[in-house]
Amino acid sequence: MTHDISWKNKSFFMDVIARDLGLESSDSITITSFNVEKANEKTAGYMSFIHRVSIEVEHSGIGQPPISLSYIVKEKTYQAFGGDLVDILAVFPKEIEVYEKLLPAFERLFSEGESVRFGPKMLKTISTPFTVLVMEDLNRSQFTMREKSFGLPMSDVDFQTACYGSFAVDILYFFITSATELICDSFEELLQFYHANLVSALQQLRYQRPIPSYNDLLLQMKRRGVLMLPPLSEAVAITMAGLTEPSQLEMITSDQPEGVELRTLVYSTPSFVALTDRLIPKLFELESAVERNNIMTHDISWKTKSFFMDVIARDLGLTSSDSFTITSFNVAKANEKTAGYMSFIHRVSIEVEHSGMGQSPISLSYIVKEKTYQAFGGDLVDILALRYQKPIPSYNDLLLQMKRRGVLMLPPLSEAVAITMAGLTESSQMEMITSDQPEGVELRTLAYGNPSYVSLVDRLIPRMFELGLLG
Repeated sequence: MTHDISWKNKSFFMDVIARDLGLESSDSITITSFNVEKANEKTAGYMSFIHRVSIEVEHSGIGQPPISLSYIVKEKTYQAFGGDLVDILAVFPKEIEVYEKLLPAFERLFSEGESVRFGPKMLKTISTPFTVLVMEDLNRSQFTMREKSFGLPMSDVDFQTACYGSFAVDILYFFITSATELICDSFEELLQFYHANLVSALQQLRYQRPIPSYNDLLLQMKRRGVLMLPPLSEAVAITMAGLTEPSQLEMITSDQPEGVELRTLVYSTPSFVALTDRLIPKLFELESAVERNNIMTHDISWKTKSFFMDVIARDLGLTSSDSFTITSFNVAKANEKTAGYMSFIHRVSIEVEHSGMGQSPISLSYIVKEKTYQAFGGDLVDILALRYQKPIPSYNDLLLQMKRRGVLMLPPLSEAVAITMAGLTESSQMEMITSDQPEGVELRTLAYGNPSYVSLVDRLIPRMFELGLLG
């Protein structure tokens, strides 16, 4: 069962008030009025709820009338549609670090003798038994945000799933969740503006690694573009339909008549249909942008003799590679299909002559597992890198999490499984399958008309519904 949220009480905010007022202790504070309400009309994105907590306090040492205070609380909740995705993307730990470490560091860097603020003060965070962030309420200081910047609307920009080191995912997410007619029609101009400012900011911050070029940005966006379909089909659709109640967000995945009716409403909303009609072609145009900028995928540099010199020395128990010569070198596929859908497996066959052995050439072979962005979905291996440090879930937890995340299984089923079962292994096929050219249509027909794949889907989808993974 989902327990009542226990942060909505006076005692939880005593240390918050003390910190806000600069007091060493909360002993002298008495809360005379306490109220929690929604801070916005709609859900904050689709991963959390935003609350405004209004409090009046009396302070025994001040001798003044009650002080009116207010705070913003961002709450992780599984009642918000897609809320479970917040764990997969580690959104809250990243957001806490941004508010507690990164923004203060930026404020110090840019202050130059003046007080600079990049965001609200973080007053309290807690991760167990619930996850909430308590921040200052900027309304108290009459903070206002300009509606436009460089002629573009600012109100819809959402940083909720920004990822460290993944500028392409960030800009694609902004593009999807903030898309308007103007943004769609000015896509490349916005990208160029974004890149110019990215370079300027990284230079000002004395960034130590190579700064990505505009071509790098385009190529990374092309590789990661498919990751933007879930927020488009979930968060954007739900937000544009105006669904805000937890009961609606729960019902939308149901296979009951009410759920079917709600999904029909959401995906037939005229504004959403109009947006996708303009937006989807822009995502496909990324391919053209890549080609126009002459981006090439470079040959893989490990396929050389020199790369294997220390490998051979270690394999033969030699202290140096100076005493042998490679006389034959060949790289071939080690299997007929891709390894899963994130990597390639190669067999490297080598013959060497060793000056100290006086023997005929030695035949050697090695297996190389290569992470490659040429493999369909290969880029996902970076995003899913895990360092698990939380309590190990029970079997019941596993079942519950699978039900919450079941819909996330549809992309690999419709992509990786179909492609693997069709035996598509060549890089050219991986590229062609998303094309709207006749060859691409023919390849998709082959993949999705494959009898073994059709049979699998016919058995698998009903089973997923039986287990509650899709309903």
